[in-house]
Amino acid sequence: MFKEIFSAKDAAGNIYQVIVTQDVMHLPSFSARLTAPGIEKYRLIDGKEVRPVATNTFQIVSSCTTIFRI
Repeated sequence: MFKEIFSAKDAAGNIYQVIVTQDVMHLPSFSARLTAPGIEKYRLIDGKEVRPVATNTFQIVSSCTTIFRI
């Protein structure tokens, strides 16, 4: 499920659009249908995987480029 989109910039000044998605987990229960937020996933708009490194700092997995949320 789509959560948000934000811009990020690398040290060279290149701008990237990062898409954040979060799946919903369905938890077994006898009395009700329970759901919980799943793990957030980060990808560039072109589909390349991005991983969080620290608060507002990410790394593009395929190139090891560090990008910073702006």
